Amino acid sequence: MIYIFDNGEVYSNHTLYSVDAPEDFGAWFNDVYRPWLDGTEYRPLMIVATAPAVERRERVPYTPRPVDKFDLSIEDDPMHEFSTMSVVDFLAKIVVRERDGRPRPRYRVEIENVPENLDPRPEVALLLANIKAALPELERLRGDCRARADEDVPYRLLHLSNKVYWAQHHTTAIVTRLRTLAPVPGRLDDYIEEIIAAGTGKKWELSHNGDWTLHTRPIVEAYFWARYLLDMAIRFGHEYERPPGLLDYGWAALLTIYRLR
Repeated sequence: MIYIFDNGEVYSNHTLYSVDAPEDFGAWFNDVYRPWLDGTEYRPLMIVATAPAVERRERVPYTPRPVDKFDLSIEDDPMHEFSTMSVVDFLAKIVVRERDGRPRPRYRVEIENVPENLDPRPEVALLLANIKAALPELERLRGDCRARADEDVPYRLLHLSNKVYWAQHHTTAIVTRLRTLAPVPGRLDDYIEEIIAAGTGKKWELSHNGDWTLHTRPIVEAYFWARYLLDMAIRFGHEYERPPGLLDYGWAALLTIYRLR
């Protein structure tokens, strides 16, 4: 069955999703998911229509108006064909996955063993196994950041305090541990290596105060990237039993930094 979802947004943010799902998905969405999420959305995701299938039709002939030099004709920028996503893809990419630190209820299709939705690569399985084994230390690193740096680092930059340079300690500790998780030893993704190099190994000098953000923004950027990657490693180390073939964005980011995507 095809379910049509409306994201409730307006203007350019308005989106309709066409989802191919079993017949019992509508009941799960309305009777399980919506009560779990109720009261936390600004604009709720809703089922607005269903259909047994998507009927595709050829476009009718049309005569476009004359195009001036500032216009882009439909031929220059073809419209995307109407497409339908699978229920597994919809649940992974669109539906809220966590509320107040609690994972959402899972639909039965997510629980079933579907081999074609698993990543078969042994190096990806090794990465996940390495993350799981390191979870206690990763949690400790995150606890240190939450206690000492997450609120302090942005404030120190805005307050023109040279204590912002302390963020490098946390960045280095996180990235050093993340490197050890790589299934194949070597450099991380080039962009991440560039960001980390620009935001670590710096010592404050009085002259830096004259170009404050030039010297300190790379430090804060590197710290935020390290924290993001740490959070993603902890999240998927807990959520995944086996690496999926259908990727969450955060897992895709981890695969990218380890050169697996």
